[in-house]
Amino acid sequence: MADAPNVATYNKSGVIKIGADNFTKGVSSFALVPTTQTEQRVDIGGGVQSLVGDTTWMVQITFDQDWASVGSLSRKSIEWAGETKIIEFTPQTGAEVITVEVVFQPSQIGGASKQVNTATLNLGVNGQPDFSAGA
Repeated sequence: MADAPNVATYNKSGVIKIGADNFTKGVSSFALVPTTQTEQRVDIGGGVQSLVGDTTWMVQITFDQDWASVGSLSRKSIEWAGETKIIEFTPQTGAEVITVEVVFQPSQIGGASKQVNTATLNLGVNGQPDFSAGA
């Protein structure tokens, strides 16, 4: 049996593009989070059957709010609300580009005093992530 390689990811060189624009600056967290339908059925004889359904995905992206810059993700999230966009995520240098299609929603405005205001978007993914060379 061969040993499977494992090169751990340390989030310091990721890239996030939405359309033609690079939004890497200001993003502190980016995750593709799966949700898989599961159910267990127990028959009258005590037998257990585990069933696994389809997987859906969500993008969780946390970023520093920027309301002064016209092209910032804060402003774009409001402008793009309800629109479908393509996100390309490269988790580390040398990794494949992961492409997803999401439906945008507006981000949070403001937060606590005397600290950097951040926002987290939870964007539904249409279909499945594509692990390819990207655009």
